[in-house]
Amino acid sequence: MYLEMTAAPQSVRYSWIARTPAERARTMALHARFVRVNRVVMLTVAACVAPAVFIVDRPVPVAALACFGFGQYAVVQQLAPRRARPELWLFWSLLVAAACIAGAVVLSGLTEYGALGLLIWPASGLASRFPTRAVIVGTAAIAGMLIVGWAVGAPEVLRTAPVMVSGFVAVYIAVAANISVLRLSDTAHHSAATVDELTRLPNRVALRVRADELEAKPQVEHSSALILLDIDHFKTINDEHGHQAGDDVLAALGLLLSDAVRGDDTAYRLGGEEFAVLVRGAEIAQAIELAQRLLDRAREATLAGHRVTLSAGVAVSPAGQPVSWKRLFARADAALYQAKEDGRDRVKAALGGDAGTVAA
Repeated sequence: MYLEMTAAPQSVRYSWIARTPAERARTMALHARFVRVNRVVMLTVAACVAPAVFIVDRPVPVAALACFGFGQYAVVQQLAPRRARPELWLFWSLLVAAACIAGAVVLSGLTEYGALGLLIWPASGLASRFPTRAVIVGTAAIAGMLIVGWAVGAPEVLRTAPVMVSGFVAVYIAVAANISVLRLSDTAHHSAATVDELTRLPNRVALRVRADELEAKPQVEHSSALILLDIDHFKTINDEHGHQAGDDVLAALGLLLSDAVRGDDTAYRLGGEEFAVLVRGAEIAQAIELAQRLLDRAREATLAGHRVTLSAGVAVSPAGQPVSWKRLFARADAALYQAKEDGRDRVKAALGGDAGTVAA
């Protein structure tokens, strides 16, 4: 497994929220969409609530608690993508923000006036980002905060108007459920557009999205290696055994690649018999070693009853510099072309910024 060869294998850790690379990637992609909107929402809520601070009981602790809740989440949503398990940071930070809001409302003495309705913000934030299991846990926690808030801040309401409290809980659950349906629908449409139907690998569109993310950073913390793979003499399989046999080989190779690539690295099908592997944190020697291992596994396997070989081209974008995807892809493609020219079933690698290649 390539995970044993990476520069920092301990960084690849998953959680009960994101159990697979795909779940983590989807959660963080949704989070990225909401970062800018969240800033506007938090500023709007703060502007609407700020005047009330001057007329409530204990204004200093109320303001301090509210500022801490909003402030810590504002910081975490910026820093979480750099952490080993970013989904946990975001999840717990939203719940901390919810607890701070509930505490500030209770301290202010505004509980009986429905101020706990502000908890709808973290409840909707959870439902819009995380998988269903995390939404259930988070919504239950916020509903618990709501009930405790009423019990502490306005216990008489629980006795005289319990329907009000249950109505608030029902609204939060309904909002979370409706947003979750929209999130799942968006996920399904996204998967249909970015997953290759035959191999179940991410497709060229998904790779382009990932490339845009890399290029958007002024500089990258880790190097990125691109491995381009091509099945040797694939046309012969189609010509001699039919296109169904060719499809079966492609599907089998997709399974082989997804099994061989682990952690933050991802295999893609570009189209036809062409595949790619994007490797995070690998230097040229590690990328060559992984490419050679993929070639060896394909050569030793029987893919849908056929023996095949692969050719590979490797290129690396170094850490600490902006990524030029067009240049990285062109260098890997040139190395792949050289591998096929030199007899196939081999790895070639582009050296540094040079267009030349070297036998791996």
